[in-house]
Amino acid sequence: IVEPSITNVLGQHKWVKSRPKNHFTLQLIAVSNEATAQAYLNSRKDLSEIHFFQNKKNNRVWFSIIYGDFSSKQAAEQKMAKIPSSIKSTKPWLRSFGDIQRGLHK
Repeated sequence: IVEPSITNVLGQHKWVKSRPKNHFTLQLIAVSNEATAQAYLNSRKDLSEIHFFQNKKNNRVWFSIIYGDFSSKQAAEQKMAKIPSSIKSTKPWLRSFGDIQRGLHK
């Protein structure tokens, strides 16, 4: 397992771009501060399928952290129901990879 790090943005974007557009993921957080994103990544070493990407919204760069690659919305919803309460506290939401791919910050 390669540990995620914000300095590995291009590699992470390559992974995100390689996902089927109709698959889903759980977006755990979206923050405008790189240090906050890195701190979250460091605190979630228990998640093996954690990834991140950068996108631009309202002329600001955002750092978003996602978990998993699920072949259907139902599979993602089932996983969301089983995640630890420490993750649920950030109010994760479902996103399709197609939606994420359209907004990747180059």
